[in-house]
Amino acid sequence: MKERKIRLEHLLEFKSIFEKQLKKIIFIHELNQKNRQIKENSSLKLDHLAFHELDTSIQLRLRLRELSSIKQIQKALHRISQGTFGECESCGEQIGVTRLQDKPTLTVCLNCCNTPKHKAQPSLNKLNFKGPEKKIRLV
Repeated sequence: MKERKIRLEHLLEFKSIFEKQLKKIIFIHELNQKNRQIKENSSLKLDHLAFHELDTSIQLRLRLRELSSIKQIQKALHRISQGTFGECESCGEQIGVTRLQDKPTLTVCLNCCNTPKHKAQPSLNKLNFKGPEKKIRLV
C-alpha cells in the first residue's frame, strides 16, 4: 500500500519536535555537567572507587546515547530541509505519518525494516561509535 506524501503541517510539527528534543538533550547535558562540577568541588569526595567507576561508566553511556540521539535528529532535520523526510532510504516509498509520529527518526518503511539487512542492525553497545557527523562538543 502506497502512503501519501507528508503534508507541510506534519513536517513543521516534526521539525518542532526535533528542535525541542535537541534543546532537552543539551539542557540535561548541561545540568549533568554542573552536577559533576559540584561533586568534584564538594568536600565530600568520592572515596569508594567502585562507586566512582560505576558513575563514570553511566555518564559515558549517557553521553553516547546523547550523541546518538543528536545525530539521528540532525539527520532527520536535514531530510526535512531536503524534502526527503518520510521517504524510505531503501525503496523510496513513504514511511507513513502514523509510524513517524510513533518514532520520528525512522528512515525505512515497514516493508524494508523487515528485510534481513535491516533486522541485523547492531545495538549501540556493539557499534564502533565515532560520534555525530557534525562535531558537537558536549563538555
